[in-house]
Amino acid sequence: MSSYILNNRGTEDNIEYSTDDSDGDSDTQREDPDMVDKYILKELCAGGAFSSVYHGENVRTGMPVAIKTEPTDSEVGLLRHESRMYMRLRGAVGLFLPKWYGVSTRGLRCLVLPIGPPSLAAQSDALSDMHIGARIALSERILGLLVDALSDLHDRGVVHRDIKPANVLFDVDSNDPSCALTIIDLGMATWLPQTRRPTALVGSPAFASFAAHACNPPAPVQDMESAAYTALFVREGGEVPWNTTRDMERVADTMLQAGACGVVWNASQIPEHPTNQDENGGN
Repeated sequence: MSSYILNNRGTEDNIEYSTDDSDGDSDTQREDPDMVDKYILKELCAGGAFSSVYHGENVRTGMPVAIKTEPTDSEVGLLRHESRMYMRLRGAVGLFLPKWYGVSTRGLRCLVLPIGPPSLAAQSDALSDMHIGARIALSERILGLLVDALSDLHDRGVVHRDIKPANVLFDVDSNDPSCALTIIDLGMATWLPQTRRPTALVGSPAFASFAAHACNPPAPVQDMESAAYTALFVREGGEVPWNTTRDMERVADTMLQAGACGVVWNASQIPEHPTNQDENGGN
């Protein structure tokens, strides 16, 4: 697979930003990494409903990075919002400091992040192989770290809204007591307080709180409930008791009967922070 380049045109608040959010020019694609500026996209490592994540590399230092991408014509538009959230939350417990945000030469919005340990979801096999006693201890440790990180996030006026094993990075095999936990994916995060009810479920059905399923306004307690389900995922060896197609269909039917909506969601539903004026994340 060929690599392609991320343009680097400016810096602000320790995160590098491109000043151009238009489509990339296909004529500027480069096959030779020696001709690129700073970061190259390499092989695809994960794909989701709204974005994809690539392995990447700083061509000047050889340092590996993770590059989250989204088409510039995406109707959802989560990545720009996510980059703004990261910038305003820099220094928060349990969050990465992004390295770059802008548009690639192939016309993808890109958020460049440090490489971290695997997600809890990616380590489900390792969890299932653990003795129950080890899983209980690990789940308690992870829950404590999640509560600390989320408490700091909430103190800064933000609720995450999509806490789940896939969005929590932690090495489950590490015996190092200082091993860090990292929360990722701020695409659905929003500012507090909120009084407006969402028009759809925001989050992942298996780990969303009851209040989120009922389309109640976002609140810190919803993140904490999702953190408890994430810890239960660890305790149960990489699954939750209700995480089956039949269970989720029953949840969806129950919530629809209660007046909740589907899972279609758009970044335009996220209220802007009062000081969030600049399209490139500046003050």
